[in-house]
Amino acid sequence: MKLTFFLLLFILSLSEKTFSQTEWEWKNPVPAGTRISSICFTNTTNAIAAGQNGSLIRSTDGGTTWKVAQQLTLKEINCLTFGNENFGVATGEECIYTTTDAGKTWKDTYPSPDFPNDGPYSCIDVQLTKKNNGWITASGKFLRTTDMGQSWKKITVNSEGILTSHNFLNDTLGFCTNSIGGVFRSTNSGILWTKIASTGLYWTKRIRFFTPLVGWMAGSRLYSNEGFIAKTTDGGITWIFQDSTGTGFNDLEVIDSLRVVAAGNKGWIKYTTDGGTTWLNSFTNNLDDNTDITKNGDTLWIVGGSDYYPIITKSAVNELYKPWTVLKNYFSLSNFNVINFENDSTGWLAGESGSLYKTTNGGNEWKPVPLFSVNFLSACSPASKTLFLGGDNGELVSTSDGGSNWKVSSFGQYKKILQIQFPTRSNGWFALMPDVAAGGLLYSTKNGGADWEKVLDSASSPLRASKVQFIDSLNGWFCEPPPITAADIHYPQMIGRFFRTTDGGSHWHQSNTSGIIKTFFFTSANHGWAIYHSITDFINPIPMFTVNDTLYETSDGGKYWKPYSVVPFLHDAVELLFLSGRESWMRTPSAVYRSVDSGRTFSQQILFSRYYEPYLSRLYFQNSGSGWLVGNYGTLLHYSNRVTIVRNGISRAIPSSVHLFQNYPNPFNPTTTIEFDIPYDAHSSLTIYNAVGQQVDELFNDFKKEGNYNIIWNAGHLPSGIYFYRLQCGNSSLSKKLVLIK
Repeated sequence: MKLTFFLLLFILSLSEKTFSQTEWEWKNPVPAGTRISSICFTNTTNAIAAGQNGSLIRSTDGGTTWKVAQQLTLKEINCLTFGNENFGVATGEECIYTTTDAGKTWKDTYPSPDFPNDGPYSCIDVQLTKKNNGWITASGKFLRTTDMGQSWKKITVNSEGILTSHNFLNDTLGFCTNSIGGVFRSTNSGILWTKIASTGLYWTKRIRFFTPLVGWMAGSRLYSNEGFIAKTTDGGITWIFQDSTGTGFNDLEVIDSLRVVAAGNKGWIKYTTDGGTTWLNSFTNNLDDNTDITKNGDTLWIVGGSDYYPIITKSAVNELYKPWTVLKNYFSLSNFNVINFENDSTGWLAGESGSLYKTTNGGNEWKPVPLFSVNFLSACSPASKTLFLGGDNGELVSTSDGGSNWKVSSFGQYKKILQIQFPTRSNGWFALMPDVAAGGLLYSTKNGGADWEKVLDSASSPLRASKVQFIDSLNGWFCEPPPITAADIHYPQMIGRFFRTTDGGSHWHQSNTSGIIKTFFFTSANHGWAIYHSITDFINPIPMFTVNDTLYETSDGGKYWKPYSVVPFLHDAVELLFLSGRESWMRTPSAVYRSVDSGRTFSQQILFSRYYEPYLSRLYFQNSGSGWLVGNYGTLLHYSNRVTIVRNGISRAIPSSVHLFQNYPNPFNPTTTIEFDIPYDAHSSLTIYNAVGQQVDELFNDFKKEGNYNIIWNAGHLPSGIYFYRLQCGNSSLSKKLVLIK
């Protein structure tokens, strides 16, 4: 047994390092919500792809399944390649990221001290070799590294056009092209370049050689969408145009001296098996843009897509005459606004133009319910088979039998039902917001939604509400919306009015706050948090708002609020959630942040560029371990937290060495606690392996401060068996065994 254990430790020490795992998983579109620009296989089974919004996706089963690995940047990554299993570079719009550990960590190497201050670098093409060398075509510049991407040096190429692509056959001989038909050659690793051909007004997207004499290039005519493919047999001095199409080509793959494949926009794929004498069409029945080709074994892979979803296509090298297999997976590209679950299995997803979907297996599959033309904005499931949906034109749509029959009620034209909440099965509330000034209206029901009535104040005037929350049948709150014009401000004491009830809404008590509450969240009858806006100008037609990044806290149910924490970007927040324990969440229109210290600090979880859609519409949690995020163009992500990490700063003294304790309980089903000590600030990871040394889970992989920690791991997704957990802290590594019995 000892021999087996030490043998396993040896296997673990040699195991391939992988990407850090994200707890958010794309459910629609799959595997991510943006176009893929580049794909690369590091070995026969492991693949990495990158695209818009700086997202990296990975596959560990040869491309069969893909998951988001991490987000490097907001900018688009144009090219991704590896010189060997560890050395890789991802480049794009003003960004260069380098990895030397198979993509486990990435270092931003743009800009470096060696870069001249001559404008931004838009990196278009990248190539690496096994001898630590690499080159990047960066618009009008050419960049070279000799130290595995740790630094880059600019090389001047006397080119009138923009440099567009390059190809090195070895560490010395290379070719590059520009945007006006120029072809250049270097025989000294790219240090000096000589122009060897001028083919005319052609924008070359890719140049690739099979031998020093035989090569192809592809792209499109300048000022035209017409594509071209050209071939040389004399080392690039002369070029023969072999094919042109109605759309431009973006990449080509040279398989051998006779077989070449080119891919372009509008789904175009062409191939030759006779060296280019004839070019034939490959078919995918897909009209999305193809951006990159790579070969892995006997399989060709092409990636691309649109601004809102990716495509991955593949074909056997010897079966190019057959239709390609297209891995494009989405059930909808509608703008989703709301998601709600009535139990762990059954949930509803709704959005614009009557988009309504139902799941009965926890969100793994969604089936359409095409019955309405309502733009749905809100939802609530107060009981089994019961659902209420609010529309943007005052529609309240409901079912009490799981969707077999529906009831539609109207509460006024051009009024939006922004929020529906049922603290009990019978008692419910919703906020109705018009699209003009004067705020919203609050409605309530006491008979499960059969009848609704306006909530009035002591003067029999309708109460206005922009958000309402009840934590039980008695305790609830609502805040008034901000005024839209100065005419809406009747008197200053109305600014930021906040109301509380302790008797289920029969009586409401007002508390004046120091500003307009944008959003709030209560976890008990007394304890809550809020985000403020303040009005600073009452004269202009549109009042001016002062925003800050302070989170406020109340401990008396909302009578008084005090500053709690300062959080960057808090003023952008439109949604605030506090879950059990110390976990809390914040959503802006383009990002999601998580806190594990009760809102003192937040870390970014999801980020979309403001210059690209989709924007995010709703953050929803069934419980602390399962959450959902919805947005435009079919955006649907699921959060699954299998681990909970707690830093125990007072449980033991700061450790003097790395220590990994035995998990408890052991055996376990399905959760167990693992404790460990970190004696110094360091990048650390905790990884789970099965009995044959394969990594099956990664509980964390990030920077940890010195201290004592414990982590609760849920292994419900794994079968029974013997597993090993390894703590890596800096250069120190410790491993122990654990047993899962189901």
